[in-house]
Amino acid sequence: MKRQVFVVSVEVVLIGLLSVYGWLLIDGLPPSRVTREQILIETNKRLRFADASGIDVWGERVNPLQVRGTNGIIAFLLRNASLGRDLRFWQEVSGLIPKGSGICLVGYCDGSACAEAMRNNPLSGEFPIIEYGEIIDSQALINADMEGAFIMVVKDKNVPSETRVIRWRDLGQTPASLVRSIWP
Repeated sequence: MKRQVFVVSVEVVLIGLLSVYGWLLIDGLPPSRVTREQILIETNKRLRFADASGIDVWGERVNPLQVRGTNGIIAFLLRNASLGRDLRFWQEVSGLIPKGSGICLVGYCDGSACAEAMRNNPLSGEFPIIEYGEIIDSQALINADMEGAFIMVVKDKNVPSETRVIRWRDLGQTPASLVRSIWP
């Protein structure tokens, strides 16, 4: 009887040790494909927009923050599916922004069809429209647009740059209400 208790006790201890060692082995394995994809998605959502440089729809290099007197940008995505509405909205916003604000609007096309439409649009010269941008900045803007937002970056000599993500799509925002929310 004592021997059976001893054998069972040893077996329980060995099973406990093997289960702990098994968990350590599992934790040490590389993540599965699904887990890797989820990590990439979560990391992608945290990308930070820093610069609005790129190639515009006419093939010219654009960097609005290097233009003298510019101390901030409002970057937004122009969706081909709603291009006319998006363009009219931002053209009106452009006209309402205080002239001495130093803020430059920058549109990003969501694809080649949008860029082609912009090349054929006579009103497309009011602000830069980027066809090819830096990958991290472009993806950060796409992420913001997926949440119905645009990105505002304000650079000031005395203050570190501030990046704000501001909702505008599907909220009933008008250009005037949007500008009032930014410049009270």
